[in-house]
Amino acid sequence: MRRFTLATSFLVAILLSGCAPVDPTATSQPELTSIPYAVPLTIAAAPAYVAADQGYWSDLDLDVNLELYNSGREALDVLLAGSAQVMSVSETPPLRAVLGGQDLRWIATVTDHRETKLTVRTDRIGDDFDLAGHRIGTVAGTNSDYYLSQWLDANRLTPDDVEIIALDPPSLVQAFIQGDVDAMFAWEPHNYNAYSQLGDLAASAPTTLYEGRHSIIMDAQFTTSHQDEARLLLEGFRLAEEFIAEHPVEAKAI
Repeated sequence: MRRFTLATSFLVAILLSGCAPVDPTATSQPELTSIPYAVPLTIAAAPAYVAADQGYWSDLDLDVNLELYNSGREALDVLLAGSAQVMSVSETPPLRAVLGGQDLRWIATVTDHRETKLTVRTDRIGDDFDLAGHRIGTVAGTNSDYYLSQWLDANRLTPDDVEIIALDPPSLVQAFIQGDVDAMFAWEPHNYNAYSQLGDLAASAPTTLYEGRHSIIMDAQFTTSHQDEARLLLEGFRLAEEFIAEHPVEAKAI
């Protein structure tokens, strides 16, 4: 498994992802009728859910259509394919994309989180969470995959010491419940969907090796041609964050 230093890669990615001033002479595209927004199923994307639910974007005369995906990597793929102008994701997938030559705009970080977890079947793995010799499920190219590499390094293991099985989130949950994998690296709500079905047969380790940063990524052409809309999108996020801070119970229900 190829590893990289997150802080260094983040800096390089920012430098490569078009943080230079936008060209004011750029030709505008036709007026937008709607903005497709690819958003992953994750607690970290709460500001986007709240902004849509509370009508903050529509109040700003933006027609933002949230399209839900199982992971940030899937949402990013939609943006890279040109089917969305905006997406939310924790930092690992866009870092990999930028380092691979993709032209993205890293607009903001809206949440810091520790929702990525190692969850194990307690009938297979003990309280020491020793993964050596076990089948480990992960979602390739995501922050959970990065956390897996960090966990192996911290515990002096290599990928050859375990069997790594890459699955999409729903399949990973099902594999964990059925016992096809002994442990899984994933995020909420996928962890909850897995361990809630097994009771005392599942346990999660504290997340201490990794803190994610959920970011807003925009298509480079969109930020150049639709600067006003990009600013209004960020204003909707600002209002959503205020709502979450002032009304945590209502925000959790959303």
